[in-house]
Amino acid sequence: MRYRLRTLLILLAITGLGCAALRTPTVLWGFVVFLSLMLALLTSGLVAFHHRGATRAFAMGFLLFGACFLALTLIPSNNLFSVGARAIAELFYPTIHGPISDEISFKSSRRFSEIVETLSVLLLGWLGGIIGTFVSSTAKSEK
Repeated sequence: MRYRLRTLLILLAITGLGCAALRTPTVLWGFVVFLSLMLALLTSGLVAFHHRGATRAFAMGFLLFGACFLALTLIPSNNLFSVGARAIAELFYPTIHGPISDEISFKSSRRFSEIVETLSVLLLGWLGGIIGTFVSSTAKSEK
């Protein structure tokens, strides 16, 4: 599978954004990461509508997986996806920020877990795009 330089630069920018947000988990960073997720999902919808071939397959996979996992994170109950993301956040938060000792650290750890959930949706959307491209290429080879 080949990637264009533009695609790799976008991936690098999202990775840098995610690392900065995880290093300083504030409300602003949480909003920026969530806004990036929504922008990526909406853009993939437009790309899926206007393009053909592998680009469309990637966009459809990204949109389908990303939207499904976003819906799972927004369900108010303690679902399995949110619990898994919180467990990962609780595992890595003390390594990056130190132990949770006061109320400010608790709020920061909560924002950290929300950012981890949002970045997980982005990652799973990207995985869905790769799966969509693979399924599209195998369907074409069977014809």
